[in-house]
Amino acid sequence: ADLQILETEATEVLVVVGAPFDEAHKEFVSKVLLAIHKKPGRVVVVPENSKISLSSYHSDENLVLIFGLNPQVVGIFAQIQSNQPFVLSKRVYIVTGHPELLLNDQVGKRLLWSALKQVAI
Repeated sequence: ADLQILETEATEVLVVVGAPFDEAHKEFVSKVLLAIHKKPGRVVVVPENSKISLSSYHSDENLVLIFGLNPQVVGIFAQIQSNQPFVLSKRVYIVTGHPELLLNDQVGKRLLWSALKQVAI
């Protein structure tokens, strides 16, 4: 499967998510972004068993949300804790669970919200 980029407009947030990414997942991510007063921007869907390099996404996005992917899949090899914001090359990254898991995981949602409040509001 090929890499999907669902939106082409660069905004303040880049969303990178592991496939699958269906309508329920899109709605969840949109709600997350609305909660931090950001409009949905570029969404990159990474197929299973694929890797990408986030360094190739040169843009104005200063917050990168990674849903359901090991950071190494997107070219980040630092030790990273889930739901803990970290800064790399002037961008803030948050790695969290896949929307499929977070939809029914109140604890996971709270951890993500806590991380987002530290950086985005």
